[in-house]
Amino acid sequence: AVVSTQSTGRPGCKFQETTEQQIAAFVRPAYLSLPPWKFNNASSTLNFHFRTQESSGLLVFHGDLAADWVAVELEQGRLKTTLQIGDGMRTVSSLVTGLNNNAWHNVTLVISLDYFSFEVDDMPMEQPLAEASFVFEGGLYVGGVPENVNVSLLPYSMQAAPHFIGCIKALIVNHVIQDLLQAGNDKSGVRSECEGTCAAYPCNNGGNCRQLETRYDCVCTGTFYKGQTCSEDMTKVRFTAGSSLSYSLYDHKRTIRDDLHLKFKTTNSDGGLVQIETQDPNQFINVVIKNEYLELIPEDGKPEDLRSVTLARKRRHLPHAELLAAQHRHLVLCVDTTA
Repeated sequence: AVVSTQSTGRPGCKFQETTEQQIAAFVRPAYLSLPPWKFNNASSTLNFHFRTQESSGLLVFHGDLAADWVAVELEQGRLKTTLQIGDGMRTVSSLVTGLNNNAWHNVTLVISLDYFSFEVDDMPMEQPLAEASFVFEGGLYVGGVPENVNVSLLPYSMQAAPHFIGCIKALIVNHVIQDLLQAGNDKSGVRSECEGTCAAYPCNNGGNCRQLETRYDCVCTGTFYKGQTCSEDMTKVRFTAGSSLSYSLYDHKRTIRDDLHLKFKTTNSDGGLVQIETQDPNQFINVVIKNEYLELIPEDGKPEDLRSVTLARKRRHLPHAELLAAQHRHLVLCVDTTA
């Protein structure tokens, strides 16, 4: 086991944290610069753990784009290592998919004189390097690359997602634990703890996380949930025949776009859902259920054909989600993700 008192490679630097406490939580696009990865006898090893819910992102980059370099990236939930040696490039993808499940995963990369090995969650892949040896030059970067790196020289997948959002911990290079806490100290977009930050994806049910200096906020707009992590159901209202609710939303306020989110369930084949009125009685928007179909009636009073947006009999008792968007004179009605 690696003990916590080993040097990071920076002169005179010692620290007391264990490998599990050496965490960098990337809440916004950022990167950490670490001491270069050097060749160590017959082989050199890099090991770390990560967790995320993002499908793609660049986790680790080492080298020089003008010479040899190696990168570990997440692409559509699958981890991939790209090795550039001279003019030759080779890529190895993990056997495991769905790695963006917000669980911790272990990664080990080994580069030797005659092979390189890539292991994810104890499932190794290996390729020979008989024709050339990897030259260990350039910097070691975690979570992304510096602004002065010409990302257009990287493969397209790395250009599309040049930064990592999530958590990385226990980064060990040639059996020496790296001081992520020191590297991330006062670094914008990086936190020293994964839990309690947006990097841990605390917001549920599609809520958006907003990272503040000392805490996070979950924005639950449009999710049909509320609470600190968008986990609490919003208040439900049961309507009987002839009942309704009325809200005054605007006071002479002009908006560019208005979104109305509604979740409902019913066993009736006909009924009114929403009516939006203005001070002009000839201007309104009405959404109704008619013979198990939804109809959108705009201000001129003529029903719009919505490509047979239907509430099937067998699903009438289940909740349906509706989004009504109005922008200028353009209306969109989405029901159960169907527009």
